[in-house]
Amino acid sequence: IPPSKRVELIMTMGYPESNEIRRKKRKEIDQIRSYNSYRLSK
Repeated sequence: IPPSKRVELIMTMGYPESNEIRRKKRKEIDQIRSYNSYRLSK
């Protein structure tokens, strides 16, 4: 990619090695929501 160009999006495609469905790892909304401020996770 030439230095004068900017990458806007990188999309990877492919098939997983196994058909096993992995469990979702979502954080609770209270861990990611903030109002007019931010904090770093411990």
